[in-house]
Amino acid sequence: MKTSETYPVSDTPPKSQTGTTQKPSRVAFLGSVRSVLVGVGMFAGMELLLARPSAIWSVLFVLVGVTLVLVVSHGSRAWRSQTDRNVVVLSLVLTASSVVFLLFPSGKIVQHTAAVILSVAVASLIFLLRRPVEQATSGVRYKPSEAFVLLTAFLVFTDIAGLSLFFSYWNPTWNLTFMMLALVLAAVGLGYQFYVFQGLPRERLAIHVSLLGLLIAQVAWGLTFWPTDAFSRGAVLFVIFYLFVGLSKHAVKKSFTWPIFAEYMGTSAAMLILLLATTQWTF
Repeated sequence: MKTSETYPVSDTPPKSQTGTTQKPSRVAFLGSVRSVLVGVGMFAGMELLLARPSAIWSVLFVLVGVTLVLVVSHGSRAWRSQTDRNVVVLSLVLTASSVVFLLFPSGKIVQHTAAVILSVAVASLIFLLRRPVEQATSGVRYKPSEAFVLLTAFLVFTDIAGLSLFFSYWNPTWNLTFMMLALVLAAVGLGYQFYVFQGLPRERLAIHVSLLGLLIAQVAWGLTFWPTDAFSRGAVLFVIFYLFVGLSKHAVKKSFTWPIFAEYMGTSAAMLILLLATTQWTF
């Protein structure tokens, strides 16, 4: 059974303003510099946020702006295809959701560890802009951005759940409406990103992202009755997202097999069991 697709490698080295081709070593060096700058900037901004939580808006706008400038400075390479444009959008969403995520962990060690991990993740995503994310040098299609979509999904779901719990004390009705709408839009947007990176047919994306949004909305409604924190709710939504997009990806690409089904179901079940065993219930 066919499990992978092969595409011709169409990447060409960027050209300078004089029309000459840049040396690959120079392109690689510039890509590495951008990655380091983003990582260092993210870590510095997060550490500032941990020291002064009141500066969240300033830190958020600065980090998102710096990430955008460094990504776009890659030149026309960053906007050449739909996949590349999605990488730009994903990098901005990951940056913003990482900053908001730091508001929820408790304990200095956990906060600083999260800052390091998220800084490396965002920097790695910028590093992927050095070459098309949908192609490897061998011409075999691969998906290095899949992990970043899943990481962003966990962060966004957790952020929305945390903000929803925070604002629930003021207006529960409007808060529930905001949470459901935000989660559906996030699931649809991230699901679209995931499917585009996988190269799925565009005409079938609407069906899958609509079903994904409906499923996330139903699970989110049930989670409103759970006496848990934002991390637990975000993790449950992440597991549902991971299971749906993973299985639907293989179903559309006609690579679905029972071992793949067992792998996704087993991984999801293990994550849920671990989550239920470690969740701090707020009875």
